[in-house]
Amino acid sequence: MVDHDPLPVASPNDVMPVSLRGRVLTLLLAFVQTALTSGIIFGWPAFEHILLEFHLYENYCAPGEVLPCNDQLSRMNIIFNVGVIMNTFSPVVAGVFLDHFGPRLTNLVSGLIFLMGCLAFVIACFTGIDLYAVGYGLLGFSGPGVYVSLFHLSNMFPHHIGLVISCFSGIFTISSFIFRVFRIIFEQGVQLHIIFVGFAILLLPLLIAGAFIWPKKSYVKQEVSPSSVSSEKTPLLPADDTPSGAEVTTSVSRASSSVRSSEALLEAAGLSSLSLFAQMKSPLYWLCTIWIVVLAFPGLFLSAAADTLFTRADEEYLADVFNWIWSLGFVFVPVMGVVMDRLGLKFSIFLVTTMMLVYCTLAPLMLLHPIIAIVAFIFASLANVSMWSILYTYMGKVFGFKNFGKLLGVTSFVIAGSSFLLTPLFVLTLGKFEGNFAKSNAIIFLASLLSIGLPLYYAFFLYRQRKRLMSININN
Repeated sequence: MVDHDPLPVASPNDVMPVSLRGRVLTLLLAFVQTALTSGIIFGWPAFEHILLEFHLYENYCAPGEVLPCNDQLSRMNIIFNVGVIMNTFSPVVAGVFLDHFGPRLTNLVSGLIFLMGCLAFVIACFTGIDLYAVGYGLLGFSGPGVYVSLFHLSNMFPHHIGLVISCFSGIFTISSFIFRVFRIIFEQGVQLHIIFVGFAILLLPLLIAGAFIWPKKSYVKQEVSPSSVSSEKTPLLPADDTPSGAEVTTSVSRASSSVRSSEALLEAAGLSSLSLFAQMKSPLYWLCTIWIVVLAFPGLFLSAAADTLFTRADEEYLADVFNWIWSLGFVFVPVMGVVMDRLGLKFSIFLVTTMMLVYCTLAPLMLLHPIIAIVAFIFASLANVSMWSILYTYMGKVFGFKNFGKLLGVTSFVIAGSSFLLTPLFVLTLGKFEGNFAKSNAIIFLASLLSIGLPLYYAFFLYRQRKRLMSININN
């Protein structure tokens, strides 16, 4: 099999996977690490069931009270909340650590923290010491570090970056099924601390292998493409945006072919060479942050409100239908990756924006007919898994990997902040709106219209860059 992908560039001390087979095996190891660690805490319902069977916190219930009691469930909910909070703020720390110390050390440290989380559960189960929230918090904190440290491996396949990053996003979703496997094993009579010991033993050799295989510095693509615009000595940014000493250099023949490549246009813009603060000031960054926040919020609200939304006896099954459609959305991820690679990032952004706007349009009408609700679920699930793939691909292609971790961390922090609006909106729905979810979904629809800003500006940005390259070509 002939491999036409140019090789990525790494630091001189790194052992490069030169062959296609080597790169595929490296990527498979990354996928397995991601599947076992990244999103494990989001399989909470299955893990909560295990803890209930483990009789955890039953001492919080009054004698004769029906189990599980409210105090018991509230105490267990703290475990989940600690895990989610740690997972929410972890990308900021992991991003800064990644940019300063590189993917190898970030992956190893995150993996060791994950193993500490497993150890906390072993100690808690074996001794009775209440370390459950500590353990869950460590699992939640370490997942993003393992996940983010592996994104740069997509550059091993420059012509399939969208597909690779989309697979990472899909595998993140699969990771939430780990606790379902735990539950199956637990129901066969295996003690919980034994399950965690076995899980840690399974994960340890994968982390050790990664410590030898992952590069010290993130891989970047080798700039050998004929459409590269990295050697024309002409500034392609506005005077106030052009970094000092930054010049774009190519031959005239390359400039003429570059106008057909969005990636070449981004390289010509020189955004990857800007400082972190300059990148964050760019409309391409803050419009992307607004885009992901307003597209993520509808799915978060639906996930939180599904059981309350479908309360009538003839509608209760819709909550289960939603949970299955939402969980199985990962099967669409490879398709979205191919779309990004074949049709481009601009088209993909427009497509996912349209899908979520379709959901937001149908959401106020879901209670009118089950078919409307199911169609809305499908659009929400497809948009949810796809938008994360686009976010990671967009950050890497537009801004490069120099500040990738920090930019992604700040965006994740904003997303986390927006999630605090869920409770006030839920209270407003049950209170002033008297349980009328159509009104709250109408508010979400109006907010979702802000997502149109990114695809429109991104298309305009590429159009402006293309005109500049054409003007340079004509002048030369």
